[in-house]
Amino acid sequence: MIKHILLIFFAIVSFFAQAQQKPFIPLMRKIFHENVDRSQRSIDKIDRKEDRTVNLTSDPEINMQVSYSLFYKVDEFQDAIESDSTMDGNSKIRTLRGLNEVLSAFETAYRMRELRSFNCPI
Repeated sequence: MIKHILLIFFAIVSFFAQAQQKPFIPLMRKIFHENVDRSQRSIDKIDRKEDRTVNLTSDPEINMQVSYSLFYKVDEFQDAIESDSTMDGNSKIRTLRGLNEVLSAFETAYRMRELRSFNCPI
């Protein structure tokens, strides 16, 4: 009896906990998504660890919020761009290029020590 209850429980949990499917990315926009992902990986290497977290300050709460924004929210934004039916292909490409430029500018500003609140040495 317990085995049946556990089986039903895990079936229900797996049904509701399924990962949300990523939207289909056409081949002509795939390179722009890869550029954004490459920029994210480059930012991730700032603290010399590839773990999708960045330690830019001495405050762990700020580090967690910055990491969440740089990695998880950017990924969600990429998915939202592809899921948006009101945008045409060129608008999606412009948005992805802009997103990549923002990430690159963030990394450059940090490495050039232009971000004053991030006082952690490289």
